[in-house]
Amino acid sequence: MADQTVEFRSKYSEHVLTRVPRVEAPNALGQRVVHQVGERIKFSPVPDGRGGLEGRYVARVGRNVHEDSIDWLKDSEDTSIERDEVDALKAHREFGGEIWVAGWSPAETRQLPRPQDFRKDVTRAAVALDADEVQALLDKELGTHGRGDLVQFATDALETIQETQAALAESDAGNGENAPSVAGKKK
Repeated sequence: MADQTVEFRSKYSEHVLTRVPRVEAPNALGQRVVHQVGERIKFSPVPDGRGGLEGRYVARVGRNVHEDSIDWLKDSEDTSIERDEVDALKAHREFGGEIWVAGWSPAETRQLPRPQDFRKDVTRAAVALDADEVQALLDKELGTHGRGDLVQFATDALETIQETQAALAESDAGNGENAPSVAGKKK
């Protein structure tokens, strides 16, 4: 099976981004320090279709997975999530302005649903144990943007709902007819 790739474009024909992973490791004294060795993401010049040039970079799904520094990410992004280079570029502070996914305009990229709104919607549905709503949100994300960290968040929520429903069913079966329901009312 071939590697999955996503093509990104930049308004600069030779744009270079330095992605600095957030990696903690002990130094010689045993203290935990953050090592910051950057990897360079170089865009190559390609025709932009209007007589000029723009940058092109092909990112591979699953490559260079790590947590990113706060300087890399948009303010709305979680710094504790490990991202591959595709998701990292989508979470970059310049995404939707100076860089975008090929085939999308920068304006379309800026209209992506905000990650925190997606997480809030999934959390509300999960608290209500509404697996159908979480599945609908997951399907929509997979069919449109496919942001890996959000897909994982929704998948984890579905698993939690299933585990909770199974535990409630087991509890109800063990307590008989007079057991309170989830809402606290007698059955």
